[in-house]
Amino acid sequence: MGNKNPNGNIIVDGSGGYNQYDGGAHKRIFDKVRQEYVIGDPARSRLLSEIEISLLAPHFVVFLKSLFGAEIVI
Repeated sequence: MGNKNPNGNIIVDGSGGYNQYDGGAHKRIFDKVRQEYVIGDPARSRLLSEIEISLLAPHFVVFLKSLFGAEIVI
């Protein structure tokens, strides 16, 4: 995101440190919250095209629900 205020819950920078552009919103609970967030690996990640997202979309919901232990309702 560069030098911008985070849009959403982006509380770490590219090195995993506290994102100074969070404006202190999460600073007091950072140690607790950082255990529950995912930090992507740029070497193993890539942006998907709109077609790829459309094709994979049904699988995303099932995967995310299994990851978070939610009941799958279709």
